[in-house]
Amino acid sequence: MWSFFKVNQWLRYFVLGLSFAYLGIIMGGGASTNDVLRSLSGHSPVLESDLYWYSLVIIALALIPIAGRFYCGWLCPFGALTDVSFLLVPSQWEIPGNVHRYLRFAKYAILGIVLLLGLLPGASTAAVYAVGVVEPFATLFKLQWDLLSWVFLIPILLFSLFVPRFYCRYFCPLGAFFALLAGASSLLGLRLMRPSLPEDSCKGCRLAQKECRMNAISYDASSRRPDVDRSECLMCNRCAAVCPVGSKRF
Repeated sequence: MWSFFKVNQWLRYFVLGLSFAYLGIIMGGGASTNDVLRSLSGHSPVLESDLYWYSLVIIALALIPIAGRFYCGWLCPFGALTDVSFLLVPSQWEIPGNVHRYLRFAKYAILGIVLLLGLLPGASTAAVYAVGVVEPFATLFKLQWDLLSWVFLIPILLFSLFVPRFYCRYFCPLGAFFALLAGASSLLGLRLMRPSLPEDSCKGCRLAQKECRMNAISYDASSRRPDVDRSECLMCNRCAAVCPVGSKRF
């Protein structure tokens, strides 16, 4: 939180590194859509025997009403990997606007299919398998699942070298679930934190829009004000780090 309020990207990468090491390598991948399925189906583990699971789920969910998809931008170990890997390749691919607008709904379709399978009687095993395929967390960090999972993971990693947060933008069902909750929180006026972009004093330079790795920022050409899609925003604050106005309002 201190790193966020200070708009310090170096500290953010330090936090992401800790998350990659602990939630990823040591604990096996962090939060998962399977955790959502377990919670909705009432098959959560016993509290005394799995404090880690409860702490992870509670932190990820409790942050959403306050700070939206803060987990995605600061704590997700796979997001940390794709964030850093994108820095290693100098070239960048631009996803056309029309393609981006439609392709970003793919993650919601995946989430819907997984939830439908998970809630159907006798289909829970199929739901867990489907999550294991479309979520690369266990595949990468636990080296689990089958050939189909690796066939899905390898292109995701390759595209992430050229398209920032490629998986997070278009295919992550857990990100879609968080996005729905973040959007609902914004509509209800519960959000206490947002990127520190100026409103009335915006210069219209669009530096923040170019810096956003989720393509979540647009500009009103007439008012020259930034508009942030609260559902897609990962609260990384990269936009504020390059903003020449330097607003510190939250």
